[in-house]
Amino acid sequence: MTLQGDETLISAGGMFELGFFTEHKLRFQYLGIWFKNDRNRKPVWVANRGTPLLDFTGVLSIRYYGNLVMTDVTTIPNVVNNGELVKSNETSAEILDSGNLVLLEAGKIIWQSFDYPTNTLLAGMKLG
Repeated sequence: MTLQGDETLISAGGMFELGFFTEHKLRFQYLGIWFKNDRNRKPVWVANRGTPLLDFTGVLSIRYYGNLVMTDVTTIPNVVNNGELVKSNETSAEILDSGNLVLLEAGKIIWQSFDYPTNTLLAGMKLG
């Protein structure tokens, strides 16, 4: 799986969308999840709020032994799954109709965005 530019990943039922976005026309790029029908792409979850990508060249891919990784023009990898490094080459990523981004190994969830809520609480997210 690789996402870049305006490419997005949409949940099976079409409820949520994952992709890159910018805020207020800044030259920073973020990876986030928003409701698919939201034209403004107001994020309900942001992977890299504290570490935005420095330009509009963001790429999301599964690399480094199955980890979900963002890179930009600096090519410094930013592991999305919060340093919980996976040691498998058989992983996949999926966005669920709940808005949860999951990293799977052999069909089993090994990391999920719901364990790391940001500015919006969705049903099923953990607090604290």
